[in-house]
Amino acid sequence: MCGSTTVKVAMNYLDDNNLKSLDAEAFREQTPFPWINPAGLVTEGGFAELRDNLPDFSLFRKTFDKPRKYGQKSHDRYALKY
Repeated sequence: MCGSTTVKVAMNYLDDNNLKSLDAEAFREQTPFPWINPAGLVTEGGFAELRDNLPDFSLFRKTFDKPRKYGQKSHDRYALKY
């Protein structure tokens, strides 16, 4: 049997060592809510892969000036809904 086989290797988007080094307790104690933004958590290759494969802009819907309660300003954005 002749032919070529293409094998797609899974992309590692997150740096496992960076992820494992995060302090869960420090994360939970953040106020006013838990959040974290560690530098280098997304690998350079993973970021490039995600950036290069963004959905086409024509698939996004403009959601500007959407009314909100209590006089809050609208969250203007282009949305891609699943």
